[in-house]
Amino acid sequence: MGVPCRPEDGLRPLWIGSAAPRWRLALNTIRTRLVSHLLTSITLMVAMVAAAPAFAQAPKPPLARPAAPASKGPDPAALVRSAEAKTKSGDLAGALADYQAADAVKPTSELAFAVGDTQDKLGKLREAVVSYERFLASVPARMKVKGEEVQKRVAEIKGMPGKLHIDTSPPGAVVLVDSKPQPGKTPTDVDLPSGKHVLRVELEGHQPAEKEVAVDYAGKQDLSFELQKPPPPPPRLLLRASCPRTSRAASRSSRPGSARGSASPRSRRRATSRRRRPPTSPTAARTRLWSPTCASAWRSPSA
Repeated sequence: MGVPCRPEDGLRPLWIGSAAPRWRLALNTIRTRLVSHLLTSITLMVAMVAAAPAFAQAPKPPLARPAAPASKGPDPAALVRSAEAKTKSGDLAGALADYQAADAVKPTSELAFAVGDTQDKLGKLREAVVSYERFLASVPARMKVKGEEVQKRVAEIKGMPGKLHIDTSPPGAVVLVDSKPQPGKTPTDVDLPSGKHVLRVELEGHQPAEKEVAVDYAGKQDLSFELQKPPPPPPRLLLRASCPRTSRAASRSSRPGSARGSASPRSRRRATSRRRRPPTSPTAARTRLWSPTCASAWRSPSA
């Protein structure tokens, strides 16, 4: 008789007997493997069927929103109308801002003239020349008369002198431009033609100051000078003058019993020649000061 096998024995046959043939053992092994593979396949199919609803209910990704349309820039026509209204009301600064905004969006010759004309009225002459020249580069046929007027205005602006405001510390200095004195004293304003000029300021008791400046047409500049006092002169060296020989002769003549007339003519001539003889070298001139009387005194070398 055979012994029954347990399910967990795996590939062992269902019945194992001492007299079972080999082909029966092989058949039982094949049958056991087929059953095992069948059970595994059934388990996988059940798992897939159970997970199918979960895959079916997965959330879909959100759809991308369409991009917002690009915002349009300012309307040049509206800006021009606003600038014209501000010009009529006297707001030239606001009108200039509107004209420049419209010209930045859509540059035209008409806007270049409008910008230059407004800058000219505001006193921004150098900026107005730049705008006028852009207008003159392409003058429309219907604005030919305006083009001629603008040419004259540009030439007039370029012929205007530049203004310099000159200030000094301390004030009250005289101003010279190209070595020509100017009216008034600092602080003062001077009008000069365009180009390079040399400015010089002078004040009594101070060292003069000089500077080269480049003057632009219709421009304004502020110049300042710091005037310094001159350094004090060096101290003067004083020397003492003395004539030892003459002093000794005078002391002898002052002795009792001695008189000027008692000296011999030869000695008198010798003393006179010594007094009148000038020093023989520059060193002697610096160390000894000659004088007719040879009186002892403190004197300056320049005396």
